[in-house]
Amino acid sequence: EYRSAVRRQWVIGLVALGVAGSFAAVGLRQQVLRPQVSSGRYLTPLGSHVGVGSFPCNMVSSPDGRFLIVTDAGFREQLTVIDGVSGEVTDKLEYNGGGRSDKQGVYYGLAFGLEAGSPVLYASRGIGGFVSRYKLSARGKLTKLDGDFAVDESLRTGPVAGVAYDSVHDQVAVVVNRATSDRDHHGDVVFFDAKTRNPMFTV
Repeated sequence: EYRSAVRRQWVIGLVALGVAGSFAAVGLRQQVLRPQVSSGRYLTPLGSHVGVGSFPCNMVSSPDGRFLIVTDAGFREQLTVIDGVSGEVTDKLEYNGGGRSDKQGVYYGLAFGLEAGSPVLYASRGIGGFVSRYKLSARGKLTKLDGDFAVDESLRTGPVAGVAYDSVHDQVAVVVNRATSDRDHHGDVVFFDAKTRNPMFTV
């Protein structure tokens, strides 16, 4: 009986040691798999993670600070609305394009403007050559509005990228990324009248 008791204690000890070693190995593996940035430092994300599509490239806060809107530039492109308190996704509009010929995509540009006293989200549509307008509800839902800021066809040799709203002059500035050799790698900024959505001038 004594030998059996000793044997059981050894077995229990080995099992406990094996479990502890497994946890240590998992912890070590997680430490090794932490994302490393170009500076050599490691990133350790805190809290819960929220899926927002592929390659999120820009994020803006709603004017009241209640929601965050994220845009993507990867394979699964979408506009995602996130509750700023709970972290939950309240809405998403998917633009899963079928290649460069498909105009249903989004890109970097995001900005809030004011139309008739109400906030409106402006989102660039990349190679589509225009900026769309969306209404954001109190529940964090996006609704696409009719009428876009369309860049002239002659300027659409690159994607519509950045978007900014000038509240002083009530204008929307749209950056066209035409960084090609024939343009000496210079792009364009097209200014639109926010009310009429007509182009005013190009820089």
